[in-house]
Amino acid sequence: MTPPRPTAPEGARSLSPLKKGLFTLGLLLLVLGAFECGLRCTDIGQPIEKLWFRTAEGYGNCYSVDEEGYFPLSIRDSRADRERLRRMLTRVRPHQSLRGRYGPLGIDDLVRRTPYCIAYDRIRRREGFFSDRRRHVALIGDSFAFGEGVRDEDTLAYLMGQRVADANFLDFGAPGADIPGVRAVMTDLLEHEPDLDRVIYVFNLNDIFLDSQGQPDVDIDPGSEFLYGPGDRGWIGASRILTLIRTVAVQRRRTRKTVRAFLERYRNGAALRMLAGHLRAMADAAEAHKLPFHVVIHPLLHKDPFGSYPFGAIHRGMLDLCRRERISCVDAYPAFAGHRSLDGFRVNAVDSHPNGRSNRLVADYLVASAPHLFRPGPAGVGRGSNK
Repeated sequence: MTPPRPTAPEGARSLSPLKKGLFTLGLLLLVLGAFECGLRCTDIGQPIEKLWFRTAEGYGNCYSVDEEGYFPLSIRDSRADRERLRRMLTRVRPHQSLRGRYGPLGIDDLVRRTPYCIAYDRIRRREGFFSDRRRHVALIGDSFAFGEGVRDEDTLAYLMGQRVADANFLDFGAPGADIPGVRAVMTDLLEHEPDLDRVIYVFNLNDIFLDSQGQPDVDIDPGSEFLYGPGDRGWIGASRILTLIRTVAVQRRRTRKTVRAFLERYRNGAALRMLAGHLRAMADAAEAHKLPFHVVIHPLLHKDPFGSYPFGAIHRGMLDLCRRERISCVDAYPAFAGHRSLDGFRVNAVDSHPNGRSNRLVADYLVASAPHLFRPGPAGVGRGSNK
């Protein structure tokens, strides 16, 4: 007869699940701690910020990251760069996505939070980089045309000048401008630049959002779509894991909201009539000065996770509008059509402006596919010619 097996005391049996739970919890905390340490050793999960500052020559931006060593001023690592920025800086305020969230900022805040900076000389860009050439072509638009986030040699104006040997491209991009603002720039341009050969409007899809009082007339900031928002400075911001989770959630929510807002805006009849009226007036003003006027439709640099571009209907609608109004328009999206993701064409994760790679792609595409934009004099008018 087999003797009965000894049984554990009642207290020991009741502690076993507790010990297992504590062991599991401890193991989980160990894994999370290792993951947190791993994130802190990299830039993953680090809050990314972009700040704006004004100088006598124009303005500039500072960023919290510079993965490729692109930005010319590193004010945390270089005392000379820090003093150079201090001399040119007149005031600093948060850029769009940070506006109103923090108080006034100074050079020490930039050193601590956003030490990688770039300053833009708007006067230099408006003069063009090849001023000894006989033809002068004006580029107008918002910050996409201006080249926010990129050095002079990576702007559309410079890159087009490299590719069109007899033309100097004047960069009259006006960061933050909506279409009435761009029209005002063109009106002033026609009055004070008598030697122009033609005008090219680099149309950003967000130009249709009116911003007459510093606030867009929708519930998003159309200039900061598809962005990682700044990290929290509370208890969530103390953890890279929680910051990363929140960042991904915020980015997905903002992306859905932004795509919906753009699609709805371009289905709004009143908004489209307003857009058509401004474009028609700009084309007529150029014609009155015997200047060719062209519109280049620049895509928003975003595709969904499946590689689909959600704004194709907007581009087709814009080309239809141009045909009806007999305005020369070129769609620049085909330059990007073969790329599954457009992330690599933005300045960085917090700045959706085109980077140098993007501008080179657009410049190459336009020179190859739309040569009428660059012909000398009235021969390049091309009214009603749309691609």
